Amino acid sequence: MKKIMFFLPSMAGGGAEKTLIHIMNGLSKDKYIIHFLIIDSPKIGDNKDEYQNMLKPHVLVKNLKIPLKMKHYPKIFLKTIKALYEIKPDIIFSTVIKANVLASFSSVFYFKNKALVLCETNNRSNFDFSLPFKIASRISYNNLADAVVTKSQGLKNHMVEFFGTNEEKVQVIYNPIDLVDVKHRSSDEVELNKTDKLKLVSAGRLEEQKDYPTLLRALKSLREEKDFVCYILGKGSLQIDIQNMIDDYGLTEHVLLKGFQSNPYRYFKWADIFILHSKWEGFGNVILEAMAVGTPVISSDCDYGPEEIIGEEWGLLFKTGDAEGLKRRIIELADSEDQRISLSKKGKSRVKDFSIEKAIREYESLFDSFIF
Repeated sequence: MKKIMFFLPSMAGGGAEKTLIHIMNGLSKDKYIIHFLIIDSPKIGDNKDEYQNMLKPHVLVKNLKIPLKMKHYPKIFLKTIKALYEIKPDIIFSTVIKANVLASFSSVFYFKNKALVLCETNNRSNFDFSLPFKIASRISYNNLADAVVTKSQGLKNHMVEFFGTNEEKVQVIYNPIDLVDVKHRSSDEVELNKTDKLKLVSAGRLEEQKDYPTLLRALKSLREEKDFVCYILGKGSLQIDIQNMIDDYGLTEHVLLKGFQSNPYRYFKWADIFILHSKWEGFGNVILEAMAVGTPVISSDCDYGPEEIIGEEWGLLFKTGDAEGLKRRIIELADSEDQRISLSKKGKSRVKDFSIEKAIREYESLFDSFIF
């Protein structure tokens, strides 16, 4: 049996963490021994381990419990090398760029036959990294990794263009969605606003990448034409700024910040329309999750992912950062019940292309390609 060690900074609520859980839980217990090494990141706060209770018992977890800060990198580096010798993995699988660099350079000092697989989940051209870190990232992806996984074809192209990664080394495996779990949990009881108003939902970290100002500008204008309520699911460093903008725009009775939700699917099912408004993405998991419960999706046409998921057939796109364009799309769907019903049916069919079973087969094929 091959021993695989998955490596991640923390189990804080996010798309990368949830996807990794699906992979670890879904891999064959008869073929692989699964270990999970977490650096930990206390700076995230009380909810830093939102997803850990979703792991199945066969996943063996080791937490280094070291804050992921620059001053702690030497300690993390040494502890990671020590953990490698304790776990003795055949395959090291890392995701999230800081963890990828740490895993890569730690693996250099793990003097055993192994394969290093790095998963890149985001468009990195918008991140302000230091020159040494940029160099370390390129070395990690281009020289140290045996394979690189990306979540969309657009992100694969980005890896080739931005990092200079060999195209043959990069494999696209779309993020999976556990359709059974999503549909089951979407029916959970929840006290939601029973209203005849137009019901909108958005979900994502309260950070620059998700571009909440565009959403709020669109809603400020929409208020003049539609009566609506919008729930925003997520947490982040911009929460106070976003709440201030809600207040300044006179949207206090229309837009509610609901914080991180371990079960967002019930909110998605409640909504008439789900909205993604990011400046950039690596994929856009929440689009699939909304479609899975039958909620029509409007998304920014950002790099990368949304266009590959919904195109012109399975949802509506608007130009990234275009608040007026977003408002027009909302009105278009709000005014057409037939279109909402059509997109609901098409969305439920489309998400089958992203089943967890398909993704697991692709990951197992990748892991099985390494011969020791």
